[in-house]
Amino acid sequence: MADYPKPSLTSDAVVLTGTGHQMSVLLIERGNQPCVNQLAFPGGFANQGEPILITCLRELEEETGLKIHPHHAIPLSLRCKPGRDPRGWTVSQPFLFWLEEAKPVQGLDDARSAEWVPLSAVKTLAFDHGAILCEALGKFWHCMPTRSRKLAGIRGYLAPDPNKPCAGEITFFGGSFNPWHAGHQACLEALPADQQLIVVPDQNPLKAGPANWCYWRHYLHICKQAGEEHRVFPGFCGMEHPNPTAGWIDDTSWPKVNLLLGSDSFKNIHRWIDHEKLLNSIHTLFVVPRKGADRFFQQTSKRIQMDAKTITIKKLADHPHRELSSTALRKSTQKRA
Repeated sequence: MADYPKPSLTSDAVVLTGTGHQMSVLLIERGNQPCVNQLAFPGGFANQGEPILITCLRELEEETGLKIHPHHAIPLSLRCKPGRDPRGWTVSQPFLFWLEEAKPVQGLDDARSAEWVPLSAVKTLAFDHGAILCEALGKFWHCMPTRSRKLAGIRGYLAPDPNKPCAGEITFFGGSFNPWHAGHQACLEALPADQQLIVVPDQNPLKAGPANWCYWRHYLHICKQAGEEHRVFPGFCGMEHPNPTAGWIDDTSWPKVNLLLGSDSFKNIHRWIDHEKLLNSIHTLFVVPRKGADRFFQQTSKRIQMDAKTITIKKLADHPHRELSSTALRKSTQKRA
């Protein structure tokens, strides 16, 4: 065993209270490096032989004075991405807790302060805590596969009403949206008005991931750009493991599921993981054209319909931003930097 390098094991507590737009999160201001003076979740390192949930609850109490029963814990994804902590290789097991009402807290130990912060006021977080917060909020979406039974009936921040059934059909519009541009907005406007749509920010497995940044800030930016009429799902923002669409779309609760795609994604859909399974799960593919890609539409459509006999493919109206590309915009920004 001595021949194998070992990470430091940590845990973070995502403690939420309230519902909907009134939801708040418990944050500390860090008193030590790294990320001194920045907002973060309460958390810290495990003692030798200590169960990781006990680590989380102990650190929460040591840094804020808040005691929570282990029964309330909802485990989130393990975080172990290289570079997530400048101190070295750390692996964190975060836990989500939801409280009916906020309880008194204070900054203790190495936390300079502790307070309940409205989610509407949270702009950026230390480490990868922005991605962890996005995943936690995905647990409140009752029609998505990330839902938690412990949170049934509780409305999350910017989430749909949990008491309304997932009826009819839904259209998903996925992508890294890094950056969001006028072409993405045009795709939303091209979709027929009777279609209910959810924007799903995620990392394209065919593209390199972005540098270490705050996914929470990115999520809020997409929400602002998409507008109040469109829901934006937070649960996949900043996930560390592969998350192919075919792996989750069958676990949503809508009777009919559609996808909204740009021409590039449409042309390359046979490169997607488990694309045949995905295509046979879809009712309609809405495709927004891109300049120079029109000649591929018929060819790709025929190939798709060989794999999925019942799928409907609809080409949407042209728009003036069809030449825009997030990849090209990123490269242009990097060159200027």
